[in-house]
Amino acid sequence: MFAEIRQQTGNNSEAFVQEMYSRYVNRKRPFSTRDSTQRELVLSDGFYSVYYYYWLQFFKKNQLLIVDGSKISTNPAVELIRIQKFLNLEIEIDERNFVYNDERGFYCFKEGG
Repeated sequence: MFAEIRQQTGNNSEAFVQEMYSRYVNRKRPFSTRDSTQRELVLSDGFYSVYYYYWLQFFKKNQLLIVDGSKISTNPAVELIRIQKFLNLEIEIDERNFVYNDERGFYCFKEGG
């Protein structure tokens, strides 16, 4: 299905996002739980540009913060400080609140930092 949409939109990225956005708003494949395959539903979760475009109808760009989940995994303090600053909050969570767990291979939150 995605290849068909790519072909219909002439491999134009902006047109592809617009088509996917239209499908999202109208609850058509791959955004329809009734008509979509499991694979399409899983892949459609990754269309962040479609969701971003949708939220721009309600908020200005400077009111949205894009958070990279992989950065939270590799350096959570930096991303959480960025989030707190964006929200104009006092920085209460920083490097002191995280400890790397060698056994699990990722950072864990520790209260009281």
